Amino acid sequence: RQMCIRDRILIVQSSLSSLLYCSILLSTSLYLSNLKNKTILIWPEQGPQDIIIWASVIPQLVERAGNCVVEVEQKLLPLFTRTFPTAIVRDRDTSLKQGLSDFDCHLPMGSLFRCLEEHIGDSPNAYLIPAPERVLFWKKRLAKLGPKPHVGVSWKSPVITPERSPNYTIIDDLSLIHI
Repeated sequence: RQMCIRDRILIVQSSLSSLLYCSILLSTSLYLSNLKNKTILIWPEQGPQDIIIWASVIPQLVERAGNCVVEVEQKLLPLFTRTFPTAIVRDRDTSLKQGLSDFDCHLPMGSLFRCLEEHIGDSPNAYLIPAPERVLFWKKRLAKLGPKPHVGVSWKSPVITPERSPNYTIIDDLSLIHI
């Protein structure tokens, strides 16, 4: 039987062995019926690529709740601060502080689609706002290369195991690409 994306999200969510905060874990019913004028904390439980994918629905969450705190890894802070100016974006807090009270409820980012996305197969519009100085840098650099198409490939994972290695390419694989 093929598993739908919602089932996979539930499996990922259920595989998490601990919550980072002691408060009310947001359920779908609470979200849909009772989030207005509440402050919700969204926290990352996976890597940067997953966080960036799930972040596509943060504007929907801000619109419904009004007050949204988004915690991300340090390296994503500038990007998320530019992209989500109506949310409070801050560095991820993994200290397990008791009594953290600047939110009413929380939700791991991996549950955002389950709670918000009605048509999960739909591709979101571009939503990330790059640093203007980096856009200018790359425009100038690519202009020097001429009018041919330019393709960039970048991926890095700190977790490379024998089980995961088929999911990664090696530089020799790119020799098959001819433009």
